[in-house]
Amino acid sequence: PDAIDTLAAGVFPNFCGGADMDDQGNWYGCDYAGGLYSIDKDTGAQTYIGPSVGVNGMAFDYSTGTWYVSSANSLYTMDVSSGATTLIGSHGITNTVIGLACDSDGNMYAYDVLWTGDSTLYSIDKGTGAATVIGDMGYGFVYAQDCGYDRDNDVLYIAGYFNDGSPSA
Repeated sequence: PDAIDTLAAGVFPNFCGGADMDDQGNWYGCDYAGGLYSIDKDTGAQTYIGPSVGVNGMAFDYSTGTWYVSSANSLYTMDVSSGATTLIGSHGITNTVIGLACDSDGNMYAYDVLWTGDSTLYSIDKGTGAATVIGDMGYGFVYAQDCGYDRDNDVLYIAGYFNDGSPSA
């Protein structure tokens, strides 16, 4: 994008660690240190729903209607009416997973924080939380970013802050 228009001031105490929309157009976001918020897609107003684990990525699975969040090294399901989470399992990697997204078929993807070298793209098993390497991404990504799956065009997008000092993209 060449321009970003602010809809509303952020109310997240830290920063939004992950967000997505469901198949009804409901938009939710989670704070990096914990807390679930609904976000009005027209005004941008954010409303606190309830406490949660600290979140590094959030994704809605259109194939099952399930909300998922990642917190550092584990995958959870989330009840968006309360923020309550249920642990599924560990990703099984040493780096922190950031960004979480599902395609239209329910395939889940994530990538990791890496302060030097290149980050890795993973597929995530929704039943166990385990991460499987897809491949090297060619960039090293650091914190305060997310990914989203364009389900209409079958493309995974990443907002990236790079570990080599390059401008974010």
